[in-house]
Amino acid sequence: MLLRPAAPRGRVRYARGIEHHTDDADPIVALGGAGSSLFCGRQLERIHREGNALIRDNARAILHGEPAPPLMLHTSHGLVPQAGPFVDALRAHLPWRQDDWCVSLQLEGASAVHSACELLLDHPAALVAVADKSYHGPAASSYGATQPRGRRGIKTQQVEYPAPVRRPGERHDEFIARMEHALGDFVDKHSGIVRVVLIEPQFGSSLLGLPWPRELLCFFARRARRAGMRVVCDEVLCAGRHAERAVFLSRAWDVPADAVVFGKAIGGGIHPLAGAAMRGVQLRGAPPTHTYSGASALALSAATATLRALPEWYDETAARSKQCRLALRRLGERGIVARGQGLLWGLVCSNVQIEAELRAACKQMNVSLYSVPGGALLTPPLDVPQAQLAEALSRLVSAVQNIKSR
Repeated sequence: MLLRPAAPRGRVRYARGIEHHTDDADPIVALGGAGSSLFCGRQLERIHREGNALIRDNARAILHGEPAPPLMLHTSHGLVPQAGPFVDALRAHLPWRQDDWCVSLQLEGASAVHSACELLLDHPAALVAVADKSYHGPAASSYGATQPRGRRGIKTQQVEYPAPVRRPGERHDEFIARMEHALGDFVDKHSGIVRVVLIEPQFGSSLLGLPWPRELLCFFARRARRAGMRVVCDEVLCAGRHAERAVFLSRAWDVPADAVVFGKAIGGGIHPLAGAAMRGVQLRGAPPTHTYSGASALALSAATATLRALPEWYDETAARSKQCRLALRRLGERGIVARGQGLLWGLVCSNVQIEAELRAACKQMNVSLYSVPGGALLTPPLDVPQAQLAEALSRLVSAVQNIKSR
């Protein structure tokens, strides 16, 4: 991220739910972001309550010259006490039931994806398979189809399988049959060469919130595992917000995953924390972990509280998902298609002119989206008040209605 002396929309002074107050007179409603926060209200305070108390205890002990509870440890010294409850909370949500698993903690999602792939690769010449329209972190350093400066063919350690994109006018049964044939051919062709298959159960910025069809995702994962490939589910963006009554979509849909990757939202959206939980990994020692992420008392306490709280929000997430679906279905007549589920939606623009007009219209209505090539993402928090979300969606619909291009 590059910081300029003054941000284009002004510095955010404070927030109330998804309402952000900046240097400008009128507040902005923030409907989109990179999925960094699952909560915005009182639940967010509860997520960080233990960490805030720990900070106060630490400061008080230091002032009085007493032993202070550690906020952070370098992993060469050990782990903070919060690591144990975090592992127990994570175990309850994984897409497998056995205890033969480990977790590699990192500071952000791209490193967690990379860690999962590297630990599951069992041969230096083995390849990682990614969707031909995918994003798993910065193009220069992480697995994914895009290359630095738009160039292709540089990343020799990966190959591409076809993403589940439906053709215009294609019936659902035709789409599933075509994709099963294409993905089956991919597995047969690359058996013994590809050792890890990297899948986003619900795509983020690369395909604007597109979920895999459940039956197709399970077909591909099972076919890949029968061929000796390990399946990694990248759920950095969709974990907790997909409205399928589970933290991880791979668990909700019974995907036979060997690893699941989570991102900053699990850390409460404030503390840098991401990770990859993996089963069946042969380790000589502890799994590679970032020297500080594995021993941050604040991040681990927030992640534990998040994992414990999410089941209480399944019904609310489903209700907010329906609210989004009903509002966004009105956008198609203006050349914008909404797709997604839960509280992860993409707005797909039919051309670059509409994309530019969407950004301009949203700015005029004080609506902030997460703009990506081809459209924008919507990732409102799970506990956004219904009235506030309704107002934000109404502003978005009004902005789209102001678009002149079709």
